[in-house]
Amino acid sequence: MKFVAIADTHMAESEYPPGDVLLHAGDMTYEGMAVEVAGVAQWLKTQKERQGYKQVVVIAGNHDWLFQREPEAARGIMRENGLVYLQDSAVTLGADASVAEGLHPGPGRITIYGSPWQPEFMNWAFNLKRGPELKAKWDMITTRNGRTALSTVKRRQSSLGTLNQGFKKQIF
Repeated sequence: MKFVAIADTHMAESEYPPGDVLLHAGDMTYEGMAVEVAGVAQWLKTQKERQGYKQVVVIAGNHDWLFQREPEAARGIMRENGLVYLQDSAVTLGADASVAEGLHPGPGRITIYGSPWQPEFMNWAFNLKRGPELKAKWDMITTRNGRTALSTVKRRQSSLGTLNQGFKKQIF
């Protein structure tokens, strides 16, 4: 299964290579207004059709305010456009990129867990102070028979690592 992973597009409508799954890992918008979210959702739907993605999976970022302020409205926009939105939740993709909500480990399956929460940074969306509240959100991430790749803003640098105790200690 070929993944195309993007983030921080801030409404830029670039073309991306074909694949099975397009994963947008946050900061789709500038300010997260409904009109911005609707425009990005339409663009992602167009990408899905044009590039032949079987699924488009979206996780909000710290600019995507609508997902925090009006989560049902934001989810509705994603759903109307045939997109999968994850917030403290997971989907498992089968070998054919079919979607099952939740964790369903097994041969030929890939589980994606999405959480927009990050350590406090400039009063943006999905900010939590380092400590118990943020740790509780991230403790919801499970590896269940495997490893989980984790991307987060840390000290203003993007980090990608395997979720394990050592990495979690660095975050908190």
